[in-house]
Amino acid sequence: MTRSASRPEFTPALGHHGLTGLYDAVIALMTRERVWRSALVDQLTPREGETIVDVGCGTGTLATLIKAAAPGAEVIGIDPDPEVLDRARSKAGIRGAKVDFLRGFAGDVSDLIGQGRADKIVSSLVFHQVPIVGKRAGLAAIYAALRPGGELHVADYGWQRTPPMRLLFRQVQALDGVENTRLNAAGGLPDLIAEAGFEGVEERAVIATATGSISLYRAAKPRDPASPTRQEIAMPQLISPQPLSTARQSDGRRIRLAAVALAIFVTGVDQLAKAWALTLTAPVEVAPFLNLALGFNRGVTFGLLSSDSDAGRWFLVALTAAVAAAVLTAAWRTRHRRIALALGAIAGGALGNIVDRIRQGAVTDFIDFHLGDWRWPTFNLADAAIVCGVAALLWTSMKRRKGTT
Repeated sequence: MTRSASRPEFTPALGHHGLTGLYDAVIALMTRERVWRSALVDQLTPREGETIVDVGCGTGTLATLIKAAAPGAEVIGIDPDPEVLDRARSKAGIRGAKVDFLRGFAGDVSDLIGQGRADKIVSSLVFHQVPIVGKRAGLAAIYAALRPGGELHVADYGWQRTPPMRLLFRQVQALDGVENTRLNAAGGLPDLIAEAGFEGVEERAVIATATGSISLYRAAKPRDPASPTRQEIAMPQLISPQPLSTARQSDGRRIRLAAVALAIFVTGVDQLAKAWALTLTAPVEVAPFLNLALGFNRGVTFGLLSSDSDAGRWFLVALTAAVAAAVLTAAWRTRHRRIALALGAIAGGALGNIVDRIRQGAVTDFIDFHLGDWRWPTFNLADAAIVCGVAALLWTSMKRRKGTT
């Protein structure tokens, strides 16, 4: 949410006004909404008689959940978008939740409800899309609106700790802008919260989603707000950044070399297998569900984006090379062995197919998997390496998620 001297401006739901109608469905599908919203409400612990403000309330999902958890609380939702506020009022009416919805920006909170009135203020998926000036203005207004000892609870995209999470977060940046979202992705939001005068700033949970990791933060306004002291930010101990020792630096070099070695190995084995496949003159039945049959693919993995033109061929070469370079760069930077090896397998598969496309204009395929009349698109070892690498990344991300949620 941003402000303008001439007229209010804000980032609409999903980054575009035309997508507002899809907001609830997309958030539910892509962000594990039930998980983080439930965790946020549990962290908030709404109580009867409290005044709780939802800043950037959107379509009112969180505000109605808070009201359901504490029917005797006064719940206020604030958002600058009149269209989503209409949806919020409709949703609250259907659910029988008495919530007051007001139009305004984060920087308007203290003006809209009064200074020192709120017991708790909550915000979800708002600050990542706001320019840094707006972030500071919003946090200052929230600080002013809270009573001494009042609490701030935030669920938003935070530090994207792993290459898979950083890659997934690019989807959010494509909608909400790289410049506005960069600070959140680098883990800088807790610093801004502390800078605004809050104490006890801590990251309580990290939840992996299909669009990057969402962090849950908690902070409090000092009971003596006249002389706030900046507190050290508490981060989850197991995932806090730590200086690299000499031994860990050595481990990092070994991990990088292992990833590169695996990429080279996958490329080499793939090329040897394809050289053998080129000698096939007829399909070879290996099992009732598996044949070895020579074929050529002018697209990418499993025949996607197929193109017969010479321009299409070199476009795919450039595209695949760019992907391979990005994957290898991520593998080189990560300090996690499993992630590095998964990325190495993906890069090796991409390189194996690039060699084919440069040399002969098409990728050699020969693995024909089928069940009855159903046939999977013919593929090769490079394709298999890419799929295994992606599966390993997803599995690793889920394993790490269990340790941070």
